[in-house]
Amino acid sequence: MNIVVDTELPRAARWALEELARTLGTRGESVEVIAAPGPDLGLIIGLASQSSAVEDALACAGVRCPEAPESLVLHPLAAGGFLICGRDERGLMYALLEAARAVELAAPEVDVCAAIAPAIQSPHLAWRSMQLFLCNRRLEEAWFYDEEFWDEYLERLAHCRYNNLSLTFGHQIAYLSPPYPFLLEIPEFPQVRPIGFTAEQCARHLHMLIRIAEWTRQRGLHFTFGVWSQHAQDYGDSMVEGLTPEIRAQYNAAGLARLLASCPGIDGVQFRMNYESGVAEDRQAEYYAPQFCAIAECGRSIRLDLRAKGLADDTIELAQELVPNTVISTKHWCEHLGMPYPMPAIQQFDQKNYRRYGTWDLLRKPRSFALIHRLWSAGSQRMLLWADPEWVRRFAGSCTFGGDGFEVMAPLTNKGVRDERPVWSASADPAFRSHAEEHRRHWMFYLLFGHLGYDPDASSEVWQRELRHRFGTAATSVEELYRIGGQILPLLTVVLQHSASLWTFWPERFAGRSLAEDAQVEPSDPTQFYGIDEYVEDALGNRLCGKWTPPHVAYHLRQLAAQVRGLLTGLGGDSTEPELRHILIDFTLLAHLAEHHACRQQAAVHLAFCRRAGEVRRLSSVRQHLLQARDHWVALSEAAEGAYCDDLVFGFREKGHVGHWRDDLVVVERDLAAIDALIAEQPEIPSADLGSFPGGDVHLDPPEVTFILPTYAPAGRDLELHIRCESPTPFAVRCYHRIAHQALDFDCVDMLSDGDGLRVVILGNSIDSAWDLMVFFEFLFDDGRATRWPDWRIQTPYFVIPTK
Repeated sequence: MNIVVDTELPRAARWALEELARTLGTRGESVEVIAAPGPDLGLIIGLASQSSAVEDALACAGVRCPEAPESLVLHPLAAGGFLICGRDERGLMYALLEAARAVELAAPEVDVCAAIAPAIQSPHLAWRSMQLFLCNRRLEEAWFYDEEFWDEYLERLAHCRYNNLSLTFGHQIAYLSPPYPFLLEIPEFPQVRPIGFTAEQCARHLHMLIRIAEWTRQRGLHFTFGVWSQHAQDYGDSMVEGLTPEIRAQYNAAGLARLLASCPGIDGVQFRMNYESGVAEDRQAEYYAPQFCAIAECGRSIRLDLRAKGLADDTIELAQELVPNTVISTKHWCEHLGMPYPMPAIQQFDQKNYRRYGTWDLLRKPRSFALIHRLWSAGSQRMLLWADPEWVRRFAGSCTFGGDGFEVMAPLTNKGVRDERPVWSASADPAFRSHAEEHRRHWMFYLLFGHLGYDPDASSEVWQRELRHRFGTAATSVEELYRIGGQILPLLTVVLQHSASLWTFWPERFAGRSLAEDAQVEPSDPTQFYGIDEYVEDALGNRLCGKWTPPHVAYHLRQLAAQVRGLLTGLGGDSTEPELRHILIDFTLLAHLAEHHACRQQAAVHLAFCRRAGEVRRLSSVRQHLLQARDHWVALSEAAEGAYCDDLVFGFREKGHVGHWRDDLVVVERDLAAIDALIAEQPEIPSADLGSFPGGDVHLDPPEVTFILPTYAPAGRDLELHIRCESPTPFAVRCYHRIAHQALDFDCVDMLSDGDGLRVVILGNSIDSAWDLMVFFEFLFDDGRATRWPDWRIQTPYFVIPTK
């Protein structure tokens, strides 16, 4: 097969072309690279606007390569050949890698050109970043210094269409805090030295960092150096001597300057800015100014990423003045994998912590900086398989809400943090013992975030072909496991999240606290979900609104678990193939986890009614649900026995983020003991048929709604909204609205009948040109039930109306 390349290709595209040529070779194709098209067109490859052959082919095909960076065209040619082109180096690399993978996975009898799906694409999100952390010196011996690991890992990121890798140092640990003493000597500060590291080990560390950055750039990605701690603080005994408070600012600035000079592959720097970095927030701009200057004076363009938590406006202004390419990154859903839309509101207990997470007040217009949504997926997902295509598609689509892209934490984040053991694997399966194999197991997580971040409308064939390649006839069922089972962790995260911190709350291993404590939790989307105590209080006051109640959530969790079990049964429940075997185990664990918490939610609701309304008859139901919860936790622990190691260190021991599921059975036993003691105190427990919970056991689906979203809302002028709903018809409808400032409350206005529909007027004094407007609706029905719309299960549960 002829491959026409009439201009020199940039290095990432050259590598991708080699991948395509290798794939063609494995199919028995004889590949010849030529400089001009001949009678047998073959493949025409190159950059739009630079290659004459590409421009001619585009003209003949009547298509254009979009102007946006990273755009690509894959298009059949009338004469029988195929055009593969990109707007730039990265766009062409993506096009070549797509062609290579499509050809590789096609049936042998399928023609090469027929195997490649035509496409004209531009990136939906300009920034698609994966983040890795260094947190354990011993474990890093197995991957940080392993060239084969990096070769495969960076190829995966390129194939999945990420365009940045962030390597981050100093997250709540003394190790590598700050990173510079462990990498290089700073002549101006000879007294600053790492403890426990020789000069040779530091030189090896720096040498490897330089190579990793260079390899990353060769694969077409940016490389960001993340500095999250300016010193060890109270994260353990300092591993650096001589770094006194008086010299920290100057030393870290000098270290950064020397590192940027030593490591030319670094083209991005990320700073944590709040007090956790070791810098008082009232001295933030003063402290970081020398480091901003080091970036500005390094002799090349550097992208500066400032994390929003605790970030002051004067620091933003200073950074932009010195480093024009400054962006702000903020946590999408606290430090967790919650719902696939930006949080509508800040939990009450966190409103005192300025910009801790979410967009907060960062969406004020005009905005002088790009905003990146940071998905702290590791708060919820660390080791179990997770990859729900619809969740990721919706997340990628939602990142344009004031944003330009995302950064997501890699699976296995925090593995071995502050752990002194030798190298260990989370999986007890011999097939997944190496670090590379552990990462490889999460291939679908990587694929979905990268590809759907590039194009949320990408064909499902992108992952379905991979599933068929791995699992054959079981592919459809495995995809359904990912889709349905993938809904469990986000829902548990939202309703159980008692802390924004990933160091405190980890739903993969969360058995619960006490029922009373969990009843007090405010869900992390308080606009769509009731907390337990809040629900009971409203039920007793006969004022339930359209939020999902804990019984609704429990029912939904059971439905998800039942669907997962059905798929597992269809797959046979066991497999000799290692990857499928681990998939079956992980989703078995997730099903038990869902059912365990469904039982605990119901137990906690009954207990809350007992305590608030004196309904002693509910104590028997509390005990019954706790016994069921215990059965599921026991079954979960037994399913994990032999599949996962006995001491899963993915956080701090004092927070319980270690050990095995079996170790957490004590939580349920403790609750059972407390209920038994409470029952023993009662003279008698009346028997009673409790019936359904207030608000029903199953959430009411919204009615059929007709609503035309206004193109914009004029600032300072009343805005009239119209809505029509059918089947069933509510007796009342409310409109909730608020400017796009997460820390503010929504206003509620009753809608009025207007012919065949309803109308509401949002007063002009609520509409500000500096803020877009958020709205959602609530429907109330005669039977006492209610629901809100849009439905969070299907779409973002609010509309955003631009203002001007």
